Amino acid sequence: MGFILSIIAIFIGFTLINPLIMFPGIIGLKFFFDKKTQVGSGLKGEREAVKLLSTLPDDYYIVNDITVKYEGRESQIDTVVVSPNGVSIVEVKNLNGHITGNLKDENWLQHKVGQKGTSYSNQFYSPVKQVGTHTYRLSKVLKENGINVWVNNGVLFTNAETTLDIRNNTDEEMHVYSYHYSDNLLEYLSREGNKKLSKEEIDKILAVLK
Repeated sequence: MGFILSIIAIFIGFTLINPLIMFPGIIGLKFFFDKKTQVGSGLKGEREAVKLLSTLPDDYYIVNDITVKYEGRESQIDTVVVSPNGVSIVEVKNLNGHITGNLKDENWLQHKVGQKGTSYSNQFYSPVKQVGTHTYRLSKVLKENGINVWVNNGVLFTNAETTLDIRNNTDEEMHVYSYHYSDNLLEYLSREGNKKLSKEEIDKILAVLK
């Protein structure tokens, strides 16, 4: 709180010296608070995801907030689950409102109602496309370290007030889960893969992730 008050005091001081910078200063403050709100929302979503995933069996390992680099590009991955049944990435979203889109779409829509009762929509990049990129890069990094394993993925919306209407006109299985159907994500993560991972393989994967 003291840090925020200091920033406000600095902007007020500059404004008194030169009123012309008042408007940009207000914009700067708004960006600061908006950014802080977004970060806080994301962290809350990740905490909810960790709380859910911690109910998995003891031989399931949860690795949060990692950066994977491949061919000069980075992926910020929310959560990776490593178990005898395989490796899975869980992309966490804490958006509220009504989310619509299609599994093939590059962008989805977040529909909300403002404080004055006005409806509006925000476009955001499809988390399915996002987690697909993460999956590709993580698979390549593991392979570079001598680990040839299939990487699964899913998307979890952790906000209890979020509703989803995501269409799937492909032959692919869709793994997008809302807060109220999060048990389906746990069931998906508990499925047996084509190959069981040994304790040694799991330790090797965890060493790469950490």
